[in-house]
Amino acid sequence: RPDANGGAATSSTPEQIERMTALYAELRDEHPKCSAVQRIPLDFLPVGTQFKTRLLAYVRRRLTRGIPSLFSDLKGLYVHAAKAAVIEALFLEIEESLKKSELFPEASADDMREAPSTLL
Repeated sequence: RPDANGGAATSSTPEQIERMTALYAELRDEHPKCSAVQRIPLDFLPVGTQFKTRLLAYVRRRLTRGIPSLFSDLKGLYVHAAKAAVIEALFLEIEESLKKSELFPEASADDMREAPSTLL
């Protein structure tokens, strides 16, 4: 069962979460195309700025590529009410940003515009 902050059910200390985050950051650098090293941290990161940043990075590529199993991949996070709320808010933010500027949130004006199919 998840804790109240949307973190893992285990009794991970902030230091353990920090070490796991650093480990997965190294693995992400070594294996940038590996989906697992991007997805697994979403399970143990507590709700906050870092969770939202990692979530946006994870879903951005999958939305751009039109990967239909994205919801199935994320639905395990929905057992955490706080994470579900962040996911909903982020997807609404992404939708609004794509409709308004054809860019993902936090993208610079120099970034390439997204294809209209990304919004689908």
